[in-house]
Amino acid sequence: MSLPSKRIQIVIDLARRKLDAAATELQLKQQALKQERDKLGDLSDYYQHYSELFANKVMGVRARDVANSRLFLQQMTQAIKAQEQQLLFAEKTVVTAQQLWHGCYLKVQSLIDLQQRYVTEEQHDLEKKEQRLVEEWLTSRQPRQG
Repeated sequence: MSLPSKRIQIVIDLARRKLDAAATELQLKQQALKQERDKLGDLSDYYQHYSELFANKVMGVRARDVANSRLFLQQMTQAIKAQEQQLLFAEKTVVTAQQLWHGCYLKVQSLIDLQQRYVTEEQHDLEKKEQRLVEEWLTSRQPRQG
């Protein structure tokens, strides 16, 4: 029969694999979040630039062009709002992935602690067994009286 500290190693290895997978997933979610932030920044910068151009060129521009520019700015506003929603979703997925990773991390740590307790108990039991064997040997070596 193998020792509990050795048997639990398999469980620890599996938990570590799950932790590694959760870490990889978290990293991917964080990269996706960064991309969503970058997209929002690009949209906002483009909107700002275009609205400044539009504000400077209103005079002397045909009414149809003004209407088209306003429509474009409205569409840009909608795109920015949609990107903000994408960003919120990405932030939520990162939080969920962080929670999953943290749960896996705590599980690995608790399994390692349990394994260490097993090792300590096994060492204690071995010391007691050795002490008992030494005492039995000493007892058998004493001359018998009688």
